[in-house]
Amino acid sequence: MPYRLLIVDASATARAMVKRALRQTEFASARVAEAAGGAEAIDLLQQHPFDLILIAPDLPGGDGPDLIGRVVAEPDTRATPVVLMTADLAAAPALVRRLRARGHLAKPVRPADLQAALARLLEPTHV
Repeated sequence: MPYRLLIVDASATARAMVKRALRQTEFASARVAEAAGGAEAIDLLQQHPFDLILIAPDLPGGDGPDLIGRVVAEPDTRATPVVLMTADLAAAPALVRRLRARGHLAKPVRPADLQAALARLLEPTHV
């Protein structure tokens, strides 16, 4: 069964770029859902389980950190890896630790970086 990924970013262009990068990886068959904000992402998380969530922490209204906090705290989603997508690479490591994410990717997301993150976080679950 293909992996299910959720991409959360306010920018439709950024979400499209992540999907384009995904098509260039070994995970191209993954099913992808998209959300432009925290409320939409929460609705999707209540409807379907996901294997991994890619979130831009700079969502409008401060939704990013709130969404990540909710995902890592809720019993139904706390085991789901969360990866931050950010252009602020200097702040990323501290943000990952503070929000209890599983890693970060530089924006724009490159296929090789996405491949490495997905392999590290998803493959052990299907061994």
